[in-house]
Amino acid sequence: YQRRVHGGNWTTLILRYANTAAYIDPDDDATVANLTHKVILLISATKLISIRRVRALDDFPEVAQLVKSWKRSISMSHIINKFLDDVIGSFRAVVETDAEILEEREDEVDQSVSKSRHQDKKLLWRLYQIQRRATVHRRLLEMTREVILKFTRMKSYHDPYQEDLKDNVQSVVYQVENLHENTTNLLHLHLALVDNRTNHLLYILTIFNVIFIPLTFIAGWYGMNFDGMAELTWPVGYIYVKVLAVTVTILTLSWLKWQGALG
Repeated sequence: YQRRVHGGNWTTLILRYANTAAYIDPDDDATVANLTHKVILLISATKLISIRRVRALDDFPEVAQLVKSWKRSISMSHIINKFLDDVIGSFRAVVETDAEILEEREDEVDQSVSKSRHQDKKLLWRLYQIQRRATVHRRLLEMTREVILKFTRMKSYHDPYQEDLKDNVQSVVYQVENLHENTTNLLHLHLALVDNRTNHLLYILTIFNVIFIPLTFIAGWYGMNFDGMAELTWPVGYIYVKVLAVTVTILTLSWLKWQGALG
């Protein structure tokens, strides 16, 4: 937006650029404050004042290169475009870093079937962090795109290079949206594999229950020890119960196989 400062006509651009240092520990909380830095550009016809956290131009390589090879013929719009290009480039760099991290997580998801519950939670948290970072970057890129579109409509700073800026920011927006979608799909796949493993364990327990419930019934029935139970006085009563248990087990297993429950 435009405003007057000390009687002069100034344009103020308030932007956020991606903090690449946040990827020293990519498992940190994905908040706007951790993932980005703020930069404020105060622009007049002959002056450009930048207010930022980092004093050096390490976060703005295009601007640093421009200052290093300074020429008096460089226009103000060209300098501003370099700042905007570096802002877009910072988001592109972190999105590409997240895409590489996501590829590593894909391999972990493929192996998640044999992982422990603790490892599942850790992998789930890391995937969520990538998704969270993509969400934050997408929101900030949308805001950055709006700022660039408003800025390019100002005739006093019009430059043919601004069309490239629009294309660049749109390209990064597409990248981060693609990253967000891929991360969401991978999260769903991981949860589906975990559910499938849980269902498989429940399936095995169910098979054991189906086999042992009839045996438990037989043991409970003949464990009542009533005087009127003739089997208790049979000389072959013990053998009779063993044969009955084996027969019931064989019939149960045959039924399960017939139903396709044993694979």
